[in-house]
Amino acid sequence: MADSIKIAVRVRPFNSREIERDAKCVIEMKDNITTIIKPAVNDQPEERKSFTFDKSYWSHDGYNENDVGFFTPQNNKAPPPYTDQAKVFEDFGTTMLDNSFKGYNTTMLAYGQTGSGKTYSMFGFGPNRGIVPQVCEDIFKRMSANKDPNVSYQLTLSMLEIYQERVRDLLGPDTANNLPVRQHPKLGFYVEGLKSLPVQNYKEIESLMDMGTRKRTMAATTMNATSSRSHSIVTLTFVQQFKADDTEKRSVMNLVDLAGSERADSTGATGKTLKEGSNINSSLSVLGNVIAALVQVQNGKKGVVVPYRDSVLTRLLQNALGGNSKTIMMAALSPADINYEETLSTLRFMDRAKAIKTSAVVNEDPMGKLIRELKEENENLKKRLTDGKGGEDVDGLRSQIADQEKVLAEVSKGWETKLKEAHQALANNETEMLKQRMRSMPYMKNINEDQFLTGMLLLFVPPGEHTIGRKSEDKSVALQLTGLSILARHAVISNSGDKRPGAITIRPYENSAKVRVNGVELTDTIKGVPLKHNARILIGTQHLFLLKLPQDTNGRRLSMAEDREATWLDAQNEIARESGYKKDGTDQMAALYHDISEILPAVRECNAIAEELGEPKQYQMLIKTIRADASEAERKDMIGIKVSDYTMHCKWVMDKAKFMAHRQLVQDMYSAFSLGGDKALSEIPADRDPFTMVPEDWLIGSASVDVKPLLYIIDVADTAMVTGSDGANEGILRIQVEGDFQQNNKKGSQFFGTDPSQLLGKPMSIKITVQQAMGLRWSKGGVYCSYQFWKNSTRRQTKVITSPNPPFNDVCTIRIDSITEEFIEYMKTTPLKINIYGKYDEKIMQQIRSTRVAMLDSRPGTGNAAHRTKSKSGAPGGGRLSRVSEEDAANAKIRYDRAMNNVDRIENEVKAQKTRYDELEHTLSKLNQTMEERAAENKAQQDRLSQQLIDKTRSLAFETQIGAENQAMMADLRGNLTECQVKLDAALKDVKLYQISLGLISNDPPVSVKRSSTVVKPSDPKSKKPAPKGGKSGDKKIAEEVKPEPVQTAVPIQPPSPGSVTESHLQKALELATKRVEELENRLAQIQGDQETAKTLESGRAYQEKLESLVNDLARLIFISGSTEARQDASKLLQNSDEKLKTVRKIQATSNKVYPEGAESQKKGGCVIQ
Repeated sequence: MADSIKIAVRVRPFNSREIERDAKCVIEMKDNITTIIKPAVNDQPEERKSFTFDKSYWSHDGYNENDVGFFTPQNNKAPPPYTDQAKVFEDFGTTMLDNSFKGYNTTMLAYGQTGSGKTYSMFGFGPNRGIVPQVCEDIFKRMSANKDPNVSYQLTLSMLEIYQERVRDLLGPDTANNLPVRQHPKLGFYVEGLKSLPVQNYKEIESLMDMGTRKRTMAATTMNATSSRSHSIVTLTFVQQFKADDTEKRSVMNLVDLAGSERADSTGATGKTLKEGSNINSSLSVLGNVIAALVQVQNGKKGVVVPYRDSVLTRLLQNALGGNSKTIMMAALSPADINYEETLSTLRFMDRAKAIKTSAVVNEDPMGKLIRELKEENENLKKRLTDGKGGEDVDGLRSQIADQEKVLAEVSKGWETKLKEAHQALANNETEMLKQRMRSMPYMKNINEDQFLTGMLLLFVPPGEHTIGRKSEDKSVALQLTGLSILARHAVISNSGDKRPGAITIRPYENSAKVRVNGVELTDTIKGVPLKHNARILIGTQHLFLLKLPQDTNGRRLSMAEDREATWLDAQNEIARESGYKKDGTDQMAALYHDISEILPAVRECNAIAEELGEPKQYQMLIKTIRADASEAERKDMIGIKVSDYTMHCKWVMDKAKFMAHRQLVQDMYSAFSLGGDKALSEIPADRDPFTMVPEDWLIGSASVDVKPLLYIIDVADTAMVTGSDGANEGILRIQVEGDFQQNNKKGSQFFGTDPSQLLGKPMSIKITVQQAMGLRWSKGGVYCSYQFWKNSTRRQTKVITSPNPPFNDVCTIRIDSITEEFIEYMKTTPLKINIYGKYDEKIMQQIRSTRVAMLDSRPGTGNAAHRTKSKSGAPGGGRLSRVSEEDAANAKIRYDRAMNNVDRIENEVKAQKTRYDELEHTLSKLNQTMEERAAENKAQQDRLSQQLIDKTRSLAFETQIGAENQAMMADLRGNLTECQVKLDAALKDVKLYQISLGLISNDPPVSVKRSSTVVKPSDPKSKKPAPKGGKSGDKKIAEEVKPEPVQTAVPIQPPSPGSVTESHLQKALELATKRVEELENRLAQIQGDQETAKTLESGRAYQEKLESLVNDLARLIFISGSTEARQDASKLLQNSDEKLKTVRKIQATSNKVYPEGAESQKKGGCVIQ
């Protein structure tokens, strides 16, 4: 008789994440009816969906927790009452045992999303034991209660895990990690080589299950996975032997904890994200297909093939789902509104499954018959092989014979032989020894995201210094770990052996080793950090431990109340706080903080896996900058994960849902690599390879425009800033938004445009024009804009334009049939947000890649990837260098090495750019400092000069007051100076008149002539070229060459007042006069040999004499009023000038004798010197 599968659902309490987010319960239960409620959103009313199952268990609230953490129902709880573990066992556990003793095969499957409570119902935690341990304990109670000597019992236990379609024997050797699944006509599907160990009491079962769970933890750590990613099956094979009639009953009890189901149906994402997530656990997808096909078959549909073979899980569950078994399915539900979609998907799955029917039969005395049939079949195969008839596949027959002999050997194995194997396995089990050591020695126990795996990895810390590092044959590494980011020598933990505080310390072994204690990263490799009881220690990126000190400083054992342990989430929150992500009291920030604590370790994990596999990709968590008035949806989407692909030279941002789905693909790839190396990687299909992602469009930034003025009949024309996710300015966007109220604009309505409520019920057209973006920094392809206005409109996307200043000129008109209060509120509170995306153009990207590759090709040694065949952490085969053939492997090595060189080059460029930036910043700082220093120096110099002027003035006044003679001399000198200036001007005029009278220059108005740089030397009598004689043209030419620049009549200098003449003034006048003397000497030297210009020479000598007198006067003035150095210089100048003056007078006296006309003119005062 066919029986329907029994279906039950159970809802758990809120977890810490849901409590922090202030989640609302969306599950209601009444009797066997479970109702899920979709909360009302905007104008959408509340939606309720009800499902009827065999059992609906309420475990959300209404319970008490005692000191040891045991949950019991409250007595005065209003319906529905709390369902504890004992109630679930009473309803289903006892039923399964009853059927097993009757000889029926039984199966129980736990289904639900990750974290919904499947493992809690199946295995339990702490004192709240689940169905599996209760069933194992109760079966021995029932066997002990039966005192019939004619009945004997045999019970065997097997435990396996299915992960990535690989079967791992959790009770067998470590090498049993990929056991094959075979099919036999009599046995059905079975796992070849799976250990099934006899157990004689519950303690042995408990010990073996602890060993299996510990092995599962080690495997998960090595492969960087969690138990929620794998299926576990505990199988109890129960045999009852009846001596009276020499018969037996054999039943198989399968207890199945399925992997998390949320990736099979819903991740909260859509489109490509949903498709990517659905591939992560294909076996659950196949399970859904099997259930759907079974329902169709049982409804009478013809030609339907049930796809059991499509996954390992469904092959092993063939009897449970559609064959000889009494089956129970229990779904675990999350009560939170934030998990509504996943919970609804689970309820629908169970609703379909309840239509499946199975036909269970009592398995009486099957084994003897089975053994006989197997022997007969094996003999027939051997006979066919020896006959050697044509067409027989000899190799195939031999393989079948070998398989048959293995099966026959297993089923024929005697009970005593199985007991020996079980005793050997228990002897090798370290569970009891570990428990004893835990009572007396400090140790570190692992904390896992999956609570079921917490505490299964122990590292004991005896007295002394111990190195923690990667698992290897190096005996000096006492505490060995496997997994990501563990160096060969990673950390050093020391135990001084006494009970004082701080007796245990830890430090990183080297600077590159990552170690955190209580969230704080350690950097000191010399001095260890003291550790306290329950200290949180993160080694690498994934290994999180609690330090356990079994006794306090007084030797007293700690009670459970004193020994409250931090959870994995507590430790991640601590790391997030120490990493700079602070938590405030708002609900929104609490939710954001929880997301940060969840995503940060996932980002570290993906980066570590990418590094381990040699993938040039980097993940980085971004917290997007949002406006203060941002909507609820924008606030929920504040976190993004930036992916940088250094091979493709592009980057993009994933949302949280897509990244978490992507993370699981990354985990799967690393697990495959851990199990099978590069060969396993080569077998991964492209659609399951997370590192062959197609880059998404890059969100350059967003521009927001306030549309509230439209409610007041004011059009909006704005140039909005384009803000990147990090808050940086990425350009500007010109936008225009116009409202059309044709039917509303009635003259005489005095409130029109002042009260938006008058628009209620009226139509409206909104015209949005995206005009142009300017200053965008995007050079890898085109640019387009995307936006959505109001909930009823579709998302608008402009055309793609390749330009840094793209003129979109995109016009979109949105029609609002009737304005509602909700629309008015939307307009008031929600700005129009326009996202600007950069699209990667394949041609441009190919050009960039070609340029980079060409640059790499020009570098020596870029084709040698031998040094990269190991991962950075030291694990062999750390790069994905081989997929199909040796040639492909060589090419992959070259491409990989080029990519890594490119990464190095980019890193060097970034460092160089940063160095240049730092240098420029330093230079700018120095320039600012120099300018400030110069300003200060100028001010100080100005103050100093002013003070010097004051001091010199005072000194001059003091010198004046010394004696009347000096004062009179100063007055005379000042008078002489003024007189010299007047005489000099007159002398210049006389010289000019004299030159005109000689015909040396014309009487034209003075013109400023550029002084020739050529120096005319006196004619050389030895020169072959004769000098010009007597010709006026030659004289005129010489005169033109040496004539002085026109001199304007100087304004007579007023005699300076006492104290106003400074050393600088006098020095300047002295320099000018001296310069004039030198110029005159040069000119006189030019005309010295010319007899016809003798008169000019005579006048020039007189002119020179007066100038020398002026120099003397100035020098004397400086000598009197100047500083000590100036007096010394002036003294030398006076001596030199006196000598020159004597020479000039001698020349003058000689000239007067030769040319008396000149002397007469001089006596008449014709040469007045200024």
